[in-house]
Amino acid sequence: MKKIFIGTIILTIFSGCNSLEKKTNDNQINISQETLNSKIINITSSQDFDSQVFSNQKPCVVKFETKWCSACKVMEPIYEKLANKYFTKINFFKVDASNLGEITDKYNILGVPTFVLFKDNNIVTQIAGEISEQELEEAINKLL
Repeated sequence: MKKIFIGTIILTIFSGCNSLEKKTNDNQINISQETLNSKIINITSSQDFDSQVFSNQKPCVVKFETKWCSACKVMEPIYEKLANKYFTKINFFKVDASNLGEITDKYNILGVPTFVLFKDNNIVTQIAGEISEQELEEAINKLL
């Protein structure tokens, strides 16, 4: 009985350790399995924004959102679906607008969600608010 109890505790501890760690520039980054399966990259700093968005050969879609935004949550499955559909041709990113004020100011993000679509390092279009899947997909297709 004691062995079963100890085994259960060990199994519980190890099952809770489901993230991978990656070391970059002496900063430790935790990457969950969910993030690895996603086709959307979370941008967490101004430097990441510039290096990720502007170093790409492919067009990019950047979704500015916040954790408390209900429209952002409504748009999330649509954004995921389109990212999964177009990830071979377009890079998809997310930015928490409440944490990166410098970037939101630079791109004049006045509300969330806002989608900014880049091609050749230039803004092609910017769409604010909750929109339909069809509207977002039409904008994405203009990048191709």
